[in-house]
This record gives sequence, C-alpha cells and structure tokens, in this order.
Amino acid sequence: MVENGINRLSNPTLWAEEMVKSTFDLDEALRLLGEDFPIRRIDEVLGNAIRQSAQKLEKTEAAARATLVEKLGPQNVSNWLRPGTNARIDREKAIGIAFALQMTYEEAEEFLKKCWLDGFYMRDVKDVIYRYCLKHGKDYDFATEMAESFAGLNDSDLSNPDPVGSGSRQVRITIWLSDLTSAALSEEELGKIIWQNEQFFGSFRRGAYERFVELYNGLKQDQKEDAEKRYSIEEEDKDIFKISDEDICSMIVKGIPKIKGRGPNEVIRNCIAKYIPGRTGISEIINKAERDGKIVEVDRKLFMLAWLASKDGEVDDYLLSDDADVDFREYISVLNSLLATYGMAELDARHPFDWILMNSIRCGFIPDEKNEWIEDIEERMRALIEKMKV
Repeated sequence: MVENGINRLSNPTLWAEEMVKSTFDLDEALRLLGEDFPIRRIDEVLGNAIRQSAQKLEKTEAAARATLVEKLGPQNVSNWLRPGTNARIDREKAIGIAFALQMTYEEAEEFLKKCWLDGFYMRDVKDVIYRYCLKHGKDYDFATEMAESFAGLNDSDLSNPDPVGSGSRQVRITIWLSDLTSAALSEEELGKIIWQNEQFFGSFRRGAYERFVELYNGLKQDQKEDAEKRYSIEEEDKDIFKISDEDICSMIVKGIPKIKGRGPNEVIRNCIAKYIPGRTGISEIINKAERDGKIVEVDRKLFMLAWLASKDGEVDDYLLSDDADVDFREYISVLNSLLATYGMAELDARHPFDWILMNSIRCGFIPDEKNEWIEDIEERMRALIEKMKV
C-alpha cells in the first residue's frame, strides 16, 4: 500500500511515522491497526542484527547465523527468524544474542530497545558486568560466570540508595557509578570498584520509580486543588477533601487494561494491553511490593501514561509556533528524552501502543475547532481502544 507517496512494504517505519501524523479519523486509525499495521516483528529485528554483524565481522550471514545457533540453540533461532512470527525475545536471551553477534555495548543497548526491552542499568551489577565484557570482547559465558560471583548484591533491590558521602550529594548515583565502573581496565579492578560500592547496587530501577511516584502525587495534588476550587471549600476544611487512588489510577490508564487479546488482531491487542496494571498493580508499584522475589517495577507504558496525564504532558505548553508538526516533534522529543533518561526505549511508530499514543498526541495539536474533542489526548486513546474491543 502506498499512502502519502510512501510504500508500507518497502519502508514500513517511515510509513508508520507518516500515518501517525496524517490519520485523524478514528475508523481509519482502527482500520490501519487492524489490517495494515507493519508491527516490528522479532524476525526483522534479529535478521537486521545478523546482517549487521556479518558485515562488521566480514563473514557471511549464514556464518553469523550458525554462530547464533551454536550459542542459543537451533529451536530458539528458528522460532525467532520464522517470517511473521509472534515470538518475543526475553531480556537475558537478547543479551546472549548481543554477545553471540559480537555487538559493541552501544549496539547491544540499541538491540535491546529494538526488542522493546529496557536498556542496561548501571546500578544492576549484572548489567555493569555485561557492559565491561561487551567492551572488552569477553563472551557471554564469561560474563554470566563473573556476574554470578556478585549475585548477592542484586538480591536486595532496596539496597541502592542515593549517595550521602561528602562531595557526592549532588551527583546522580547512576551516572556516578556508570562513570566509575566504565573506567575499569580489568576484571580485578572492576570487582574492586563493585565491592567498594556494594551498598549502591541493586536491580530495582529507583530513578524511574521516583519519577513515577512524583507524577502520581502531582496528579493527586492537582485533582485535590481543582476540587477545592470547584466546590469553594473553606481553608480550614480542605484537609477533609480526599482524592482516591482509584480516581488517579483511572486518570492514568483510561480503561486500557480492559482490552482483551482476542480476535483477528490478537498480536496488536496484546502489544497494547500487556503490562498495563489495574488499581492493585499500581498500588504494588507505589508500595514497592515484592512478587516472585522481585520488587514490582514501573513499566514503560505506565510511565508514559502517567507523564501524559500530568501537567508536564499538557499540549498547551508546546504550542510555540504556527506549525503543528514542529510543535508535535518538539513534544515527542521531550518525551523521548525522558524515556532515555530512565533507560527506556524511545517511541517506535511500529509498536501498536506507541503508534496510538503518538497519533493521539498529534491529534492534540489539531487547530480545527470542529475536532475539539480530540484535543484530550487520553480521550482519543480511550476512544480508539474502545473501538478495538468490538
């Protein structure tokens, strides 16, 4: 299909990006998601990674693939490379692929995010070791064996507080640890640095958690203040006005978890609804509840929805020019920068959830008064997803 002069088959990424900016009718958006959407599948991502590795190492693609089969098994590789597969790659397997294809640390980071996984986290000892080994040409077995000797440091995910020592108060601990461990020239030196700073390590992504809680509490405070103004509550009675967590959760997720992964576009539906928690799930995140021995973390989708619902995500603050596309790109740039700060993948127009979010944001920049209702980005998302349930 060719739209706006761009062929979906020959350039699916550019096609999806253009559809983000030009699809305003809900039924047309629904048709696009249900029939024509060029979802980024794992066979494409892995196939590209194999080709890039073969070119870099000056070997054939068949030889690069054979290496992958040797390291990760023929069944896994066959499943991942099957055309049109719905298979996904978990994070540890993706890291194993990065080692097998001899990626650099930067290439491995990009590969993880192309697989819609979080990037490396420099307060997680395993990720610190993976980075060292990728940079110094060590293999995956060496990396996992080395990481095993520090396994206890990640068992307590609450052990990674901000630094309190003299001279480090104003330094973000993750950046500080990243710079410190990056300078290590040998396994012995890296191990020494890790043990000397063991109290700062843990796999719990504290920065993303704290930013999410900040957004959540901001929404709660904003709603409380709006209600006080609306009902003219006297100063001495303001403390009795309560905004429920249920209200804030509803503001953030807009009914998205209700969609079920059934029907002809099951893959699309799963990509949209998976990992978005309900009221109980959000409460677990805020209270740092443990599940299966791990603290429940903030997923990228929930993080974006919380930002979108907050004052930081208000479109009005980005109406700075006479060109809606320019303002839209600035908005997306700010959101991408936020995601990158917390090790999350930037927006991908070929991810169904991201496409819906980006398209709804673009609709928020429409100056046409006849379409005023879609200036509410979350309502646009909800309306589109509601139609997908049918």
